[in-house]
Amino acid sequence: MIAIDWGTTNFRAYHVNHNQVTLLENSNCGIASFDSSGFEKKVEQLFESNRFLLQDKNFIAMSGMVGSNKGWHEVPYAESPVFLDNLPNFIYKFSLFSGTPAFIVPGLSITNKFSLYDVMRGEETQLLGLCNLINDDEFSVILPGTHSKHVYIKDRKVIDFYTMMSGELFSILGEYSILAKDISNRIDCDDSFIKGVEISFSSRPLSNCLFSARTSVLNSSLKREQIKSYLSGIIIGNEIREMSRIKNIYVVGGENISKYYCKALSHLGYKNYFIDGEACFLNGIRFISERVMGDLS
Repeated sequence: MIAIDWGTTNFRAYHVNHNQVTLLENSNCGIASFDSSGFEKKVEQLFESNRFLLQDKNFIAMSGMVGSNKGWHEVPYAESPVFLDNLPNFIYKFSLFSGTPAFIVPGLSITNKFSLYDVMRGEETQLLGLCNLINDDEFSVILPGTHSKHVYIKDRKVIDFYTMMSGELFSILGEYSILAKDISNRIDCDDSFIKGVEISFSSRPLSNCLFSARTSVLNSSLKREQIKSYLSGIIIGNEIREMSRIKNIYVVGGENISKYYCKALSHLGYKNYFIDGEACFLNGIRFISERVMGDLS
């Protein structure tokens, strides 16, 4: 199969042949790069760039924002709470003009613990893969990113989740806010990061904690080159404050961003584990594909 993780800004495609996985493309050709007629052309280009794909009968398995109302085909959300093993029951199947079969995994929706409607697309596939890769019945998950997801899972069932706009907030503050003038490009200062985590993990209002990045420069308690790490700590500490004291927390994503969450969780006394997001996606999409299209082994 060709497995595609197709988000708003990123496009990752893999060829899965028995137990061999080959990365075909990792680019910024997310769904925002295309209109309705461009999605199939993109997949056709993938075949043209990798001629060996034409030698076998492949199918296309996709997950992410490609199934949104701005994507290739809108796939209705599966309403949570939901058993992740049931995701194959909600997929959308179709064929390319060439006759190649394809499917898109649905996202999940929920009215979360804050009594707010929330959604995810793409993370559900990673969560399914995570459940297959670990030996744990009840746990929480952080999927960090532009819009971080916090998920509570019990017995392979998504019980609750909610979204934190952490990555986007960090970007906006660093580029457009009053703090931008004080921020240098250096971001790896452990002491200021942990200071930010501790301050925002307390009961202080988030907006006041954020403004302290400005006042900390004024009173010289922080240097300009420490502010970016301090802001990162504030935002991540605020995220963790909303989490329940569940026994185990799994951070699923890329190593570069996940290490900050693991560092903050460990400092605050949470038992946590990093799991590679790519490995979770590939395991999850394979699980779904075998139930939809047949054995891939």
